[in-house]
Amino acid sequence: MLITVSLMTACGGGSGGGGDGDSRDDGSVSITGKVTDPEISGAAVHLEDADGQALTRIVQTGDDGRFSFTLDAAAVDEGLRVIAVGGRDTATGQDLGSLTLAAPYAGTGTDTVVSPLSTLALAYQDANGTIAGLAQLLGLSEPELLADPAGSLAAQRASLLTTDLLVALKGVEAPVQDLLEQLLMVSGDFAAAAARLAGDPEIPDEVEASLLRAAQRIQALDGLATPPADAEALVLAMNRIQVRQGLAAYLEQSLGFVPANETEEQRLSDLAEAILAALGGAGVPADSAALVNMARYLVVAHGLTAEVLSADTFEVPQPLDPDNLLPLLADSDVLETALPLAQEELLGDDNEARLNYFMRSDQSPYYQAARLFDGVIDDQVLDPIYASVAIGQAEAGLVESAMLTVASSIFQKTWKAQAYKGIGLAQASFGDLDGAQASWQKALSLYDAYLATTEDGSGVPVISADDGLFYQSLSRALRDAGFPEQADQALAPLNTYFDAMAGQPYTTAYGRLAVAAGSNAEDLVTEAVAQGLAGDAFDAALSSVTFFHDVVSGMGKRDSEDKCYALKTMQLASVGEDYLQLALPDRARAVLEEYEALFDVACNQAAVATYADNFAGIYGALGLTDEFKALVAGDVRAYDQAHDKHYEADALAALAVYEARDLANAGEVEAAIDTVVASTDDLAEQVELLTFTGEGSTQSGKRYLARLLWDDGQPEAALAVADAAFDIATSAAFAAAETTPGNYLGQGCRKVAILYHWLERTDLARTRMDACAALGESRMSQWSTEEQAKAWGQLAGGYYFIGAFETSQTYLDRWESLIDQLGDSGTRASQYADMALFRASNASYDLALASMAASVQASLSAATVTDNQETLDDAIHDVLGGSGNTGRVDEYQSLIEFLRTAIGPEAPETAAAAASEAKALLRRVLVGEDGASGLLPLIAALNDPEDQETYRQDLVYWLTYAGYGSEAEVLAREVELATSRNARLARVAEAWVAADDYPSTTVARFDYDGDGRPDFYSPDSTEQQRTEFGLALDADIDGDGIPDATDATPYCASCDL
Repeated sequence: MLITVSLMTACGGGSGGGGDGDSRDDGSVSITGKVTDPEISGAAVHLEDADGQALTRIVQTGDDGRFSFTLDAAAVDEGLRVIAVGGRDTATGQDLGSLTLAAPYAGTGTDTVVSPLSTLALAYQDANGTIAGLAQLLGLSEPELLADPAGSLAAQRASLLTTDLLVALKGVEAPVQDLLEQLLMVSGDFAAAAARLAGDPEIPDEVEASLLRAAQRIQALDGLATPPADAEALVLAMNRIQVRQGLAAYLEQSLGFVPANETEEQRLSDLAEAILAALGGAGVPADSAALVNMARYLVVAHGLTAEVLSADTFEVPQPLDPDNLLPLLADSDVLETALPLAQEELLGDDNEARLNYFMRSDQSPYYQAARLFDGVIDDQVLDPIYASVAIGQAEAGLVESAMLTVASSIFQKTWKAQAYKGIGLAQASFGDLDGAQASWQKALSLYDAYLATTEDGSGVPVISADDGLFYQSLSRALRDAGFPEQADQALAPLNTYFDAMAGQPYTTAYGRLAVAAGSNAEDLVTEAVAQGLAGDAFDAALSSVTFFHDVVSGMGKRDSEDKCYALKTMQLASVGEDYLQLALPDRARAVLEEYEALFDVACNQAAVATYADNFAGIYGALGLTDEFKALVAGDVRAYDQAHDKHYEADALAALAVYEARDLANAGEVEAAIDTVVASTDDLAEQVELLTFTGEGSTQSGKRYLARLLWDDGQPEAALAVADAAFDIATSAAFAAAETTPGNYLGQGCRKVAILYHWLERTDLARTRMDACAALGESRMSQWSTEEQAKAWGQLAGGYYFIGAFETSQTYLDRWESLIDQLGDSGTRASQYADMALFRASNASYDLALASMAASVQASLSAATVTDNQETLDDAIHDVLGGSGNTGRVDEYQSLIEFLRTAIGPEAPETAAAAASEAKALLRRVLVGEDGASGLLPLIAALNDPEDQETYRQDLVYWLTYAGYGSEAEVLAREVELATSRNARLARVAEAWVAADDYPSTTVARFDYDGDGRPDFYSPDSTEQQRTEFGLALDADIDGDGIPDATDATPYCASCDL
């Protein structure tokens, strides 16, 4: 309803006692009253005329349920009604959600009481009944029906039962009318009405179950041995029934505990009574998430099991709630965004108000994620979800909420630890290092306690790769934050394990731990180099590499005839490279001694030969080229001759780069180039050894001669080497040897042109790229259509990577003109996806979207149901990826995140709108325009149910990522098997929790309406950071055209209040 008349002022709760509604000297009328069931706080109240037009602004009731308006006396009419939406019953805890209560205006001088009974009365009147008739039906007097239910035992009972049934009917189109109809059919018998409602075949299953439970509560209330003496006692009795029923349901579902006799029934009642006492008699609805949270907390906190509850010695734990969490959990509900805000609550541009409202609303991704698992009681399912929720809350600045989530909703020590680690990282990012340290210490203590439970008879814990990753990442976080002693302490369990396992037979777990240690060391070394090998970054890198070295050195032998230390051999090379980058030659030399010792191990001859080239750089960097040549001339050559391999040649070619480096640094650049060229007859390998590995799309490839010389501070020598590489790449011999565009251009002249750009010679990069393009164009007639398309793409990318965007655009057009001629749909889809990102990078958003749309269409044309299972799987895999391979969805994600990152202060809606359209295209490839096509029929046609399930889980994740979480949830819930359903829902939750509309910054995270403007800033971002970010807060969060300064439903565009 739209408020069109402003004739009044209004006040919310706490407005004083009853009976003060009266005429005033200024010609206005004061209208006061109360929303009660008992008292309902937080209800949004306004006044309507007989035609349903709002006459007042919305006010919100306080804890006493009261409200007041001041209205022009001329507007007073007999048909006035007070409307109250939502709120929470302060005595029973019942959340009314979007339920609307109503009452006829009681007249001047009298409070208007809005209650469930007054709501039934008005509905009965609207159906041509009378208030007197309804009162008689319910066994009440007419005054009792419209008065405060607390004044009458019978009225209070009718009011509570009405609320209980209306809440159970949530989701039904007309709950008040449906309940009233059934009450009329059964002469006001609430239990019978509940049963009849539940028996409606058209009613949703969840509603049916809720109604049946409500009927049980009515029966329990009516069956009390000692009936309540008054209304207050009746409310307490109903609260007791609600808590007991909810507790019983949880214990049965989670523990399998069902009272087997009167004694156990009494124990259950005693436990419920203790919970009620801890809440001060306040109720918690049996079906609420709050009661489940409380029950789950008590079960885990006190170690309750079916056996414990059945034991003769069982007593209610004392203290039941030592941390006083139960009252907090009882209030752990969410704000309904469909409920209008009171005038004083309007968000405006108040960043804190915006943040708090969203994070505690039903639109919060953390609430959305948790809500998916209402009724699920498996810690294996819930703990990872709640850990993600807690970390997300902390990252959003809600650290206290995150701590409550961990304390109350996560019960496995490992997941608690993971959550505290993530919370600590968030605290550190906000500058709260003391808080971060405390969180990390909690994480360490919890994980240590878990690990102690895995110890074998000798006191050595059993450590998995996941355990190792936890401790290493925690150690790194502590060291980065300036806590080196605690960082070392975090590695103690791993050191204990590796010391115990040193020299023992190789295990997969040990190998995975070693790989994880190597990855961590590599990252820290890279960071240390960037920081100039000084300070904390260097210390952290050295500690990590030393640890990695110890792990590798202690690695045991595996069962193999010639590669029994294969992983150890390979990773020793990584350790040596790390030491070299840290400028620690003595340590690198010690690694070489370990490598040389492995030549004496008979069962490792294949490994030392295979990985010899990995060690060439270390020998070369240390000036030990002669030693290396002698080494490979012996056992490596012998292995090559015996097995027809060429490992010696590979090793010497790799060594040649470092020999050449020494020559170039001594001023003999030509000799250096000749050394590399002479090391191999393969021209492409010559180009690579002179430059780097890869095609140049990133700088992550291994650095060879030109790049090494640049690092050595020899720019002229580096340029001379680049010139030599370009001469080879543009030679006729190279053209004859490399016939495909990828090899001829990507591994040839394009690659070298990009190198000039990295060597800070943009002018040479451009001229070399022009020459490369001319050579490529001259060969077009020799290539097939598919190869021509790849060639144009190579050239477009080359110009793009050297910053010549305008020229790149020209080649993109030529590339695009050929893609549609390609016969294979998957190839078309992939090339259009690549093109989309290039177009977007040039700020050509419309063209980028057109390319993505073409990619999607090509993917869909390949998505044809067939009996060939391999073809089906390939088509699905091309889109969704998997098993470590990227799919089309990953390419689309790159485009979407690029577009979101491109949002800037000037016209932010342009890039944002493009990102939204790209997300819609992503949905289309997943489920089609109709939500039932796309990949869905292909997945359904697979014969292997495990493959089907894996793909469906991936699909719902990406659908949620695209912004269609509700649709993804429906697909996730289609499966009957609980484990599969929960696994799918977990992927939906994963995507919700990871939602970030501004992936390149921590200043903001959410953009509800997708217009590019943030809903609020991170609470711990500074004013300077916000200024540098450049985007002002969205003045209309939900995009409904109503400014947030006046919008009572700022996160509900379809709400018209």
